Amino acid sequence: MKAITKYDSRLKEIFEAYKVALSSLLKSGRNDEAINLLKDGGVIGKNPKTFSDILKSSKNDRTPEEIFINRVNIVLTFLDSEEKKFILNEYMYSQGSNWYIDIYSRSTYYRIKKNAIERFLNFFDCTLK
Repeated sequence: MKAITKYDSRLKEIFEAYKVALSSLLKSGRNDEAINLLKDGGVIGKNPKTFSDILKSSKNDRTPEEIFINRVNIVLTFLDSEEKKFILNEYMYSQGSNWYIDIYSRSTYYRIKKNAIERFLNFFDCTLK
């Protein structure tokens, strides 16, 4: 459980940075870029052949904020729908700590949390290479 707590903190940091990057784009008047990035920037829709192709195409002519936002978006697309739903509810949306009670049993919550965190961070770390 200690490892999950450590990784949980890391995801909180990633999504705080995501929110800051998005806010920075909006404050700089680049609303169109922010909206486009929230729609995955069209990167996934270009039918790339590999994960590496997606990463390369996501870095062309982008600011560091745009690259970071796109990186998180790309990782989210590789999660299954349950993991993505979990990550967004747990780290992105301000739902409170008991958002899952009506959806999951406690054991299911922790199982999904463990799997979602591990898969998200594995893909996220791959985007650094």
